[in-house]
Amino acid sequence: MNRIKTGVVGAGVLGCHHIDKCNKSGSVDLVGFFDSDPAHAAGVEKEKGTPAFRSIDDMLDNVDAVIIAVPCSAHVENGLAALTARKHVLMEKPLADSYVNGATLVECARENSCILHVGHSEIFNPAFERLMSLSPSPHFMEIHRLAEFSPRGTDVSVILDLMVHDLHLIYRLCKEEPCYE
Repeated sequence: MNRIKTGVVGAGVLGCHHIDKCNKSGSVDLVGFFDSDPAHAAGVEKEKGTPAFRSIDDMLDNVDAVIIAVPCSAHVENGLAALTARKHVLMEKPLADSYVNGATLVECARENSCILHVGHSEIFNPAFERLMSLSPSPHFMEIHRLAEFSPRGTDVSVILDLMVHDLHLIYRLCKEEPCYE
């Protein structure tokens, strides 16, 4: 099996999670990561033993695919850089901070024949997989998201940061297009 030469953009909490997962994967060759904060990158490089690139362009020259785990406000800039360099992209959710920016990324992926995938990971949650195995047919849903405040993801609304998971699960549960009235 060919291993995919991969890079991670962003070495925050989620970026470091992806670095760890890539390092443990048998199908990914983690070439390195890029973080815009050189001091932070140096610390992560030392802690994880994974090479830090000094620029995103240097990293893109050495990979086939990237995982983008930066604040949502930087998704378009980093996503367009990767896609125009003809690199496949796994983008942490949400795809973008607006519909227009999301459509721009999708169009760039099409133009460059690249895969652009959004990390909607909750559908792989074992509890949700079990629920789906029971073939549910919901008629009413009430959702409450309860958690302590986390400063991660505050560059977008709570709907784009967290509720997008709930909406994605509902879409999967209902197996139909949402009604926009």
